[in-house]
Amino acid sequence: MDLHLDSPMKLLRRFITLLEALFGTSTSALSVQTAGQLGPLGQFVLALSCDETSRNNWINNRAGAIANSGLSQGDQLLLTNGDLTAITNQIVQESGGGGSRLWICIWIRTTAQ
Repeated sequence: MDLHLDSPMKLLRRFITLLEALFGTSTSALSVQTAGQLGPLGQFVLALSCDETSRNNWINNRAGAIANSGLSQGDQLLLTNGDLTAITNQIVQESGGGGSRLWICIWIRTTAQ
């Protein structure tokens, strides 16, 4: 199998496209650095980026995905409102504050040739 790596800018564009699909039409990127491990909201958002089942549930039935997330009412409200700044701030707060841990997930789908 021949693996082809895209340029960093092309990967960034794909990541932004994914965020647009997850959070609406905004072109704002979600970038989070925490002092510790991700809290519940951060884990949920990371799963939307990294886990195909979670992402498909979100895309097909956003309200249902939020309602069945197991998150607190406050976190569910943040996701419902879709304010990326508020979501990022809550992820950092739940994860021990700002720090040097950068949380990134890039979804790469490969097909066999």
